[in-house]
Amino acid sequence: MALITRRSQGTFQGDFRRTARRILHLLNYSGIECRRWLAPGESPIRLLSEAVARAEAGCGPSEIDLLVYVGGGFRDPGNA
Repeated sequence: MALITRRSQGTFQGDFRRTARRILHLLNYSGIECRRWLAPGESPIRLLSEAVARAEAGCGPSEIDLLVYVGGGFRDPGNA
């Protein structure tokens, strides 16, 4: 919430306290315990590649047929 608050200062128009309560509720409701942001220069595909290389599943990249990545960088009309 500190990041959201800091990034919203000076730009958010509306009742921020009310909105912050709603955001906090949704973050808690999601069940996600840890969120991470990419550092400058990092890309999702590079992180995926590193994760595959470090995986302890006992298989190599040539044995992976499909890898599904879900990120928030694209919003379809249903999520708008």
